[in-house]
Amino acid sequence: MRKWTILFVFSAIHIVLFISSQSAQATSTETKPGLPEQTEPKPTEILLPGRLRIQGMMQIRGISAQRDSAFSNGHRDFNSVDTNFRRVRLGTDYRVQNWGFTVNLRLEDLINSPNTKEQKNATGNVTDVSVKTDGGILQSGYFWFQYPVSWIRTTIGQFKTPFQREQLTNANRLALPERAYGTYLLPRYDIGGMIEFEPLNIISTEYSKYIIFYLSATNGKGSSPNGIGNKQVLTSYNTTDTPLLISPQLSWRVELNPFGGIIKDGKDTGWIEGEEVFHREAKLSIGFAGIQTRELSTLNQLNPQIRGVTPFNLEIQQTTPSNGTGIGPPAKQIGITGAPSDQTGTFRPSFGFGAHTVDFTFTSHGLYSSGAYTNSYGAASLGTISYTGTIGYSFRLRDMILLPLARYDRIWGDFNDDRKLEPYENLQAWWLGFDLFLKRNDLKIQVFYKEQHDSLGKHIYTGTPYDSHDGTLYLQLQGAFDAEISAK
Repeated sequence: MRKWTILFVFSAIHIVLFISSQSAQATSTETKPGLPEQTEPKPTEILLPGRLRIQGMMQIRGISAQRDSAFSNGHRDFNSVDTNFRRVRLGTDYRVQNWGFTVNLRLEDLINSPNTKEQKNATGNVTDVSVKTDGGILQSGYFWFQYPVSWIRTTIGQFKTPFQREQLTNANRLALPERAYGTYLLPRYDIGGMIEFEPLNIISTEYSKYIIFYLSATNGKGSSPNGIGNKQVLTSYNTTDTPLLISPQLSWRVELNPFGGIIKDGKDTGWIEGEEVFHREAKLSIGFAGIQTRELSTLNQLNPQIRGVTPFNLEIQQTTPSNGTGIGPPAKQIGITGAPSDQTGTFRPSFGFGAHTVDFTFTSHGLYSSGAYTNSYGAASLGTISYTGTIGYSFRLRDMILLPLARYDRIWGDFNDDRKLEPYENLQAWWLGFDLFLKRNDLKIQVFYKEQHDSLGKHIYTGTPYDSHDGTLYLQLQGAFDAEISAK
C-alpha cells in the first residue's frame, strides 16, 4: 500500500507541474499605451496544432479442426469450417504537444449474440429476464501527460498492464493468430496509473529509447473486457458474494533496446513490436517484468478448446475477505492450513499473487526469433510456469513480405489444486505457418496449423490418457488503417 501511495502522490505532483507549465505558456503580457514599463497579463488562446488519429482493424478467419476440437462437429477430422470475426476494433488518439488521450473500442463483442439470465420464484416460474454480458466494448481509454523535461510520462485510465511483451503487442501486429499460453495468466488491461521513464534522455535524446522503465499501480480487478469499470468500484459491498478486496496490483517492466527502436521518418520512435520484421538491420529488444498483489480478485482461465473440456483455472481467485470470514463452521473441505483450500483464514490471511517474466525479440537481415518465460508464486499461485519460442525467416516478394514461422508453446501447473501434476495439466503446442504482408500490417494474410499435446483424452477401457485429436487449421485475413488528421 505504501508503494501505491508514493506512486499516486508522484503522479499527482507530475500532473500539477504539467498543468502549471501549460498555464504559464497560455499567458502573455500586453503593454499599455504610453506606459512602456507597465504590463498586465492578457490571456491568449493556445493555437498549438493538434493531431487526431483514427485507427481501425478487422480480422475475419476460417477455422477447421480435427474431431476432438471445439471447432469441429465431432464426426470426423476437418469436415467443417467455422467462419467468424476474430477482432473488430475502432479507436481514436488525440495529442497536443505534451498531452493527449486515447479511446479504443472492442466491437466484436457487439457482433456476438448476448446471453440472457432468468430470475425465478420459489415455484420455479420466471419472474424476470435480463441480458447478461461478460464485458464491455471499451478496449482502452486513458489520458497521458508528458512534462517538458520529456523523459517522464504519466498515464491514467484503462491501459495495458506493463508485464508480458505479447500482452503489450497490438493485435494487428501479432506474429501468430493467437497469443501464447502464458499471456492468459492475468488480464491484459487494468484501471489505474502508470509512469514511464526514459533515463538516457537526460544524457542525449539520441539514446532515449535504449532503456525504458515502466511502473504502474492499478485496481487489480481487470477492466471493461472483464466486465469491470462503470459502476464497479474498489469499495464494493462487503458481503459473502462480493468481499472487500482493495489491494492494488503493482507491476513494473524494464525494456532494453541495445540497437535502438524503430526508425520512422529519420526519428527513433521506440520499440514497436511487430514492426521490426520490416527492417533488415539488426534489431533487439529484451524485457524484464514483475507483477504483485496481496489479493488476487480476478479469475483467469485457459481454454484448451477441446469438446467437453472446461477451461483451466491458472490461479486461485480470492472470494472471501482477507483474514477469514469470521466465526462459524467451514462450508468446504479443510485444507492443511486449517481452513478450506480456497478460503482465507488464520494461516492464509489472503491470496496474494506474484509473477516474473523475461522476453525478447530479435531480427537481423530477415531472421526472426522471439521468446518468453513466465513463472508465478504466492498463495493464489498454482505453480503455473510457461515458456514459448518462435523462429522464422522473411522473404521479400516484390512489394510483399513472406514470413514463415514455427513456434513451440508450453504451460503447466496444478490447475485443479490437488497438489500434484496430472498429465493433462501440461499443455504443449506446435504452430507452423506463415504471414503474408501485402501492405505491411495494414493488409495481412495468416495461414497456420496448430498441433496441441494435452493428454486430455482417456482410453475407454484402460483409462490411459492420450493426446486429443485437436489439430487446428487457421486462415485469417486482416485489414487495418491508421489515418492522421491535423486540427486546432
